[in-house]
Amino acid sequence: QSKSSCKDTDIISEYIEINAMRAGYRSTIYAPQQVYGYGYFGLTQAIIDSDNSGEIMEVFMYGFMSGYGSTVICRENSKCILECKSSGCRELNYVCLNGANCVMKPQGCPTDNSVTRINGIDCPTYHTNIPNQGDIIKSLADPIYLQMIQEDNNDMDGIKIETSNTEIATNSVLDGDCLTHQECQHEQLTADSVHCFGQGGCFKSVIDGSKVDDISSNTALCYGDGSCAESTILKKHNVNCGGFNSCISNEILMDLKGHISCFGSNSCKTGFVEANTIHCGGKRSCIHNKMTIASNVKCGGQESCSKTHINSDENVLCQGQRSCKESEVIANNNVICGAMLSCSNSKINTNIVKVFGYYGARESQIKANVIEGYGMYSLYYAQIDSGVNGNMKVVANGYFSGYRATIICRKNSHCKLDCNGSNSCTELDYICLDGAKCDVTPVKCLDIVASDVVIDGIICPNVKKSVSEKEDQHLMEYMEEQQQMKYQMADNINDMRHYIERMNEYSEDEISDGHNNIRELLED
Repeated sequence: QSKSSCKDTDIISEYIEINAMRAGYRSTIYAPQQVYGYGYFGLTQAIIDSDNSGEIMEVFMYGFMSGYGSTVICRENSKCILECKSSGCRELNYVCLNGANCVMKPQGCPTDNSVTRINGIDCPTYHTNIPNQGDIIKSLADPIYLQMIQEDNNDMDGIKIETSNTEIATNSVLDGDCLTHQECQHEQLTADSVHCFGQGGCFKSVIDGSKVDDISSNTALCYGDGSCAESTILKKHNVNCGGFNSCISNEILMDLKGHISCFGSNSCKTGFVEANTIHCGGKRSCIHNKMTIASNVKCGGQESCSKTHINSDENVLCQGQRSCKESEVIANNNVICGAMLSCSNSKINTNIVKVFGYYGARESQIKANVIEGYGMYSLYYAQIDSGVNGNMKVVANGYFSGYRATIICRKNSHCKLDCNGSNSCTELDYICLDGAKCDVTPVKCLDIVASDVVIDGIICPNVKKSVSEKEDQHLMEYMEEQQQMKYQMADNINDMRHYIERMNEYSEDEISDGHNNIRELLED
């Protein structure tokens, strides 16, 4: 019932109810009849396995993101019912093995995964045509497996079954089923569909789909912890990295229309990816990655694409908190910064930037044709540069959205600044260099020299104009000094915030005793 209470636990029970935050995180549940996920992220990255029991297994994901990144496995002769509400099944994998009867609710969620949300309910990701042979997780009827649980419930992977390892590994290379601990490590896997479900199952392997004719079956599923770590994945159409560290330090070169999903924590960390689309849904899932994407990049997890180099021919969506922080983001169309600090301290080069999150592009360097700040302090301390011969429009709509930002309009460029909120351009520096054309709304702000002047209920930016190259140089030196002062002030504010947070950890008596000790030292 408490936070993380059953984390990393193996559970054998007919009825399981997860009520607390992350209470069933990375747990493995065998042969249940009913599983209820009510807690906030309650069953994140859990495995729920019907285990050939022949019984009906019902899984209810009702809590906020309760089944995020989890896997529900329905085996042969089993009937499984997965019912989703709201965000309960977001990024959940519903694995329907051959001979299983799988039911999804709501019924509008298609098995081809063409729709991800219906009537306000997130659909799971459906996986079919996966063979039963080899078993993803050992059957409960296996006496050796039961003995493993009894002998070492904390480290089941530490025991190896020597009698069948060689035969299984040989078959795995041919059929792509790598279902046990390190079963296919250091192998070359060329099967149509490769299933790396065991811990380290395909570690340091080469997964090659270049000779697969059927594009729909050309998949690699890396669901075990570290299952495809340090591997090379070539010419696959669909890659799912669902386990913790599952595709870490990988080189993934997809086919021209290939999609990769990284929904396990650290799943695609420190790797290199070329694909048509990528979704980094897990926490820190694509951190320190280098990706070249032909279409769209979606960074939905917390810090999912932070400290990452992203090059997209179309769009980059930074939707998780700090998801693209301290990254270099290049996109031909749009960059969307949708969450708190999502694009902070980053370098952004694109056509259109839209910043919705609180501190969304804080202290970032932006080059774009259109920059729109909607979130509170969304462009705080940002440096926005038109470049030479550019046309640029900056729209400050949110509460203090452009506070202390710097906009530089360079020679032969035409720049327009729209201050649409009463305080959206407060202390914003608008630098118009020699040979540039600058406009601002309200129009009268363009000729104002003093600071904090209010026109039509809107605080004007600090507009500074240059009429020569020499004056440009002086103005840029001045702005660099101002920028350093701003950063110093920001650092002082952060230090004060950290101090306040630390003080909140102590009681009033402890703080008073500390002050008395300091006073006594000064008196001595």
